[in-house]
Amino acid sequence: MFQNFLIWEGDMEAAGVEACGMFTPTHLIVTVICLALLLLAVYFSRGIREEQLRRVVLCIAVLVTVLECCKIAFNWINGGHTPNHWLPLTFCSFSTYAYWTIAFGEGRWYEAAKGFICGGGIIAGLTFLVIPMTSVATYPMFHLLSCYSMLYHSLMMYVGLTFVTNGYFQFNKHGYNRYLAFTLPACLLALGVNLFYGAVSGDITTCNMMFLSSPHLLGEMIPFIGWVYETITPLYTIGALAVYLILPFLIPYGVVRLIELIRRKTKKA
Repeated sequence: MFQNFLIWEGDMEAAGVEACGMFTPTHLIVTVICLALLLLAVYFSRGIREEQLRRVVLCIAVLVTVLECCKIAFNWINGGHTPNHWLPLTFCSFSTYAYWTIAFGEGRWYEAAKGFICGGGIIAGLTFLVIPMTSVATYPMFHLLSCYSMLYHSLMMYVGLTFVTNGYFQFNKHGYNRYLAFTLPACLLALGVNLFYGAVSGDITTCNMMFLSSPHLLGEMIPFIGWVYETITPLYTIGALAVYLILPFLIPYGVVRLIELIRRKTKKA
């Protein structure tokens, strides 16, 4: 099962190895297992004190940092030197920086990092588990990068949900401001790196952090997005930025408000 655990994507065709792919039975089964384990972890984390949770986040920060270094080493050893292969500046990659900030940061730094992992990490993690457009779409499921990605995004959801379910983060205007305080600089940094590498290499796809430069597989999945990118590329980038800055927070905010509304109506009844 793990004989291709360290195979390089360029060697897969010659070895007769196929990528797991999205929405395949293997992908769906592993996603369900990850979500089930995630819910169990959140359930058993009820009542954890915030300082205890910060220590848990520190352990997660150490784990994912070590695994991220393994990922970078794997790509470098196999010739994956372009930024898309190793540079940790994707939306989800910023969770690693948020973990360290949560573990050691104070005041506004701590609140901003918590805002990102709660306001963005829950939806971003779930989105990847359901639509894994990078590692799982490129490699077999039982591969270093695929296994790491599924674990990484499950942990993103765990940290965010545990903060929220224990009442340490609120989806309100103040929470959104904290989310923006972390997410906006992160998005602008990723976009700046994309533009720099695109100008130096002459190829805008050389560095496509957060899919801000091009939609990658998303353009095939949703033709309208592909059309916008091909027709008005700057509009695509602006739209992608807007999605990152609004949608990951808006979805859980709407769910929380809906639950509150149902509870109020139930009490009145």
